[in-house]
Amino acid sequence: MPVLPYLRLFRADAAIIAFFSFLYGAELAGGAGWRELLAALLVTGVSANFCYTYNSWTDREADRINKPGRPIPAGQVPPGRALALARALLAGSLVYPFFLSETWETLALYLLIPLLGWSYSSPWVRLKNHPPFSILAISMGLTIPLVLGYIILSPSMSRTGLFLCVFIFCTSVVPLKDIGDEAGDIRAGEVNLHQRYGKHLPVFTLTGLAVVILAALALDEPLLIRGGMILLAISGLVVVGGYVSPLKVPGNPYTLAIRLVEGLSVGGWLAAFLANRDLLGPLGEAVRQGMGLG
Repeated sequence: MPVLPYLRLFRADAAIIAFFSFLYGAELAGGAGWRELLAALLVTGVSANFCYTYNSWTDREADRINKPGRPIPAGQVPPGRALALARALLAGSLVYPFFLSETWETLALYLLIPLLGWSYSSPWVRLKNHPPFSILAISMGLTIPLVLGYIILSPSMSRTGLFLCVFIFCTSVVPLKDIGDEAGDIRAGEVNLHQRYGKHLPVFTLTGLAVVILAALALDEPLLIRGGMILLAISGLVVVGGYVSPLKVPGNPYTLAIRLVEGLSVGGWLAAFLANRDLLGPLGEAVRQGMGLG
């Protein structure tokens, strides 16, 4: 049985964000070890994987039009097997946190990831069709790995401002995800934010990104942390501004914005990882101070 189609039920960009943002949070708290690496792998490969695999199953009818190359509509993965995999991942995501968690707070965050994924996609709840709860659910799912990676090593939550900025950025760009999916969503009876709000969606996004910049300027965080968030928000403004401008810059703005989050996750982790291990030479101390590393 080919394995790759089953892996493709999980989106690569979501895997990258979950894995590296978790490790980024751990590095900000002092440095990830083998235990944190294992936790990052489980959060990514089990908890986040469940959310997207289950969503691939529940969205299979809309995907026949919107994303016909996805494994289920393409006939590469039978729907029944996709659901069986999702159930196995759900079971795993509800079990392993009890072996890794040392506080009730971390346990709650571990368990919140599959709960959000189930609530977003489940036919019984289907937050996907109930904005703004759909936007909040996705944004929380994108932010939790960063928070979790941090608080397992530093329960003081001293980086709350940073986490809030990341969350606001996510809530600003997530509404753009429905651009281009109108036909399949309407056919499947789903709510499509772009079909419902049209040109108002980019306005909401641009406003939210402006709020991120103002919030980052006011953050009680070292220079590199504030600068990274401001750069992320400005890059988002450029991406969305290009989409709505008369030039009509090609590319899905949501996809490009998610690429920015990937870049922040990987770049932030790499800088903190190298600085925490004295691998940056003369720049190491400047990076440690600029990121507020211990």
